Amino acid sequence: MNNLRPAATVFGWAIKYLTGKVMYTESGHKFVEAMAIEQSNEQRSLLLINKSAKLARIRIEGTLDVAKTRRLPMFSLDANGVKSSTLATRLLKYSSVRLNPYSLVLLRLSN
Repeated sequence: MNNLRPAATVFGWAIKYLTGKVMYTESGHKFVEAMAIEQSNEQRSLLLINKSAKLARIRIEGTLDVAKTRRLPMFSLDANGVKSSTLATRLLKYSSVRLNPYSLVLLRLSN
């Protein structure tokens, strides 16, 4: 199996999911950066970067049009490697997204 280095993983995400129009995004956590992108095909992605040595929990608020899908693709990169999973859209209203120390999380807000 071909295991990519972390930088190669982020580069791959950038090419596939993070090219397009940068949307207004702000983070209420002083150690978490947030960047939302709308691609030319109207697909949207949200990249969250935890710059802290501590676990961070982030609530995602705003005008998200996620009613079309029940689960959002979610990719994460941390000290344990790269993981792909899904996040139930119903949890976004009531719960927070967990960011491990020094990690990145990429959410695909539209499929």
